[in-house]
Amino acid sequence: MRANISFHADIDQVVQIMRSLVCGEAEGLEDVSNELLNESNSNILEAVTKAINSLDRSREQLEQYRHMIVNFEKAKLQTAAPEQTAVPEQAQTIPEIANFADVKRVIEDMESFDSFLSQLPEEDQVDLEVENDEPEEG
Repeated sequence: MRANISFHADIDQVVQIMRSLVCGEAEGLEDVSNELLNESNSNILEAVTKAINSLDRSREQLEQYRHMIVNFEKAKLQTAAPEQTAVPEQAQTIPEIANFADVKRVIEDMESFDSFLSQLPEEDQVDLEVENDEPEEG
């Protein structure tokens, strides 16, 4: 079951919130890796199947986080300089996350937002929303 969550946060907390979410996914990926490493020969098929399902869910979640971060970056640019609506090339091309190195790179990219965010006025707030094409379960 999945849920949509919406809340308001100070602009200087957004990167930390997103980093926490990404780190949570990274920890889950480590757990999947550890389970595979510690699995016995008799249960390896089940373990691999479970790992693939977990990796698919983590990949989907990380893509949503990336989408939220891109939307946040776009909103910052529009708020900081409404006359300049150009989106940086990096935000226009969204690379695929295929392995742990990609997860680490995404986390490092998120950390680089800190310096930009510190330049924005505190009273400016941006609402981050993720559109979900999946039908709701229920």
